[in-house]
Amino acid sequence: MLSLGTIIYLIARATPRVGDVEESFRKETFHEKLDKLIARIPFDKMDVFFSVWLEKTMRKTKLLLMKWDNALTEHLKKVRKMGSASASEEKKNIFASLEENKEEEK
Repeated sequence: MLSLGTIIYLIARATPRVGDVEESFRKETFHEKLDKLIARIPFDKMDVFFSVWLEKTMRKTKLLLMKWDNALTEHLKKVRKMGSASASEEKKNIFASLEENKEEEK
C-alpha cells in the first residue's frame, strides 16, 4: 500500500509539469507577439527624446521668427521714410499744380 501511495503521489506531482511543457511549446498568436514587441519599446526614453527635440525646435523657430520680424520692421521703416518724403513732394506738387492752374485761369 505504501508503494502504491508513493506511485500515485509521484504521478500527481508530475502531472502539472506536463501541462506546463505543452503550454511552452504552444504557438504564440499575432496579438501575443505584438504585445511582446510593444512591451520592449522604451516609451520613457522616447518621450524624453521627443520632448527635448520639440523644445529645441520650438526655440529655433522662435529665434528665426524674431529675426524675420526685425528684418521686416527695418524694411518697413525704410519704406515709411521713402514714402513720407515722396508723399510730401507729391502734396507740394499737387498744390503747386493747382495754384499754377488758378494762375493760368486768371
